[in-house]
Amino acid sequence: MNTIKYRGQVVDGHSPDLWHDCPILGIKEDPSLGFGFTDDFLDYENTATTVVNKSGTPTFSEASAAVRGSANAGGVLELFGTTDNTPCSLQRGGSDSAPFTIAIDAADGKKLWFEARCKISLLTTDYINFFVGLCEKNLATAAFMTATDFINGGILGWRTLEATPSIIHSIAQKSTAAYDDIDATFDVFVADTYIKFGLKYDPDAIPSKRIKFYADGVEQTTYVGQESGDATIYTGDETNFPGGLLLNPVFAAHSGNAADTLVSMDWWSCYQLR
Repeated sequence: MNTIKYRGQVVDGHSPDLWHDCPILGIKEDPSLGFGFTDDFLDYENTATTVVNKSGTPTFSEASAAVRGSANAGGVLELFGTTDNTPCSLQRGGSDSAPFTIAIDAADGKKLWFEARCKISLLTTDYINFFVGLCEKNLATAAFMTATDFINGGILGWRTLEATPSIIHSIAQKSTAAYDDIDATFDVFVADTYIKFGLKYDPDAIPSKRIKFYADGVEQTTYVGQESGDATIYTGDETNFPGGLLLNPVFAAHSGNAADTLVSMDWWSCYQLR
């Protein structure tokens, strides 16, 4: 029996207002419609180096950090650190696979949906730097992020800074350019409390709202447009926005404290039409 969900309904899983027009079941039955995944982290083990886990998802962590599964009902993945300035990350798709893309020209675009449910255990100053979203392949390494910056490459998603760990920014970056805040006050974390991070790229949406962002399933009021006259950040900006690049989902943390640090992800999903 299927469970009926209504747009605007608050749920722990896929947010109805974001996913109502995504044919997930159709894609699973007919790959010609699209492609994508949902990972609930049911079979992850602790790692201390770059490895490929049982689910086929590469992770990176230094010796004083771990990408690990957790004994929680339904599955949870944790990024755990024990030393200041320690990186830790999970990159869906590996070093060679990057299937998702946001077109520079809307005529070439295909609708895309992304959502992830994450939390940070503590929100004290200089605790941790956090990111979840879409990135070019091979970015999720030790150099991926610092307390103030990212590795050179295409990035679209959300981050927090260790100086202000509760404030969530939605951001975009392209290779050779500094990252830009799409929304510097996207939402706020509450310690040890999950938030769902979502976005939808729709090349047929009105030009000022090509990419919509969702916090806990609620559409936000800052958007990515198509051209410079549509919004401050826009998909047609070939210098600053990662349009036209092949992307894969990344979940990353960079410890800002010598004490133990922990961020968790309950699940994530990404689908795109062909």
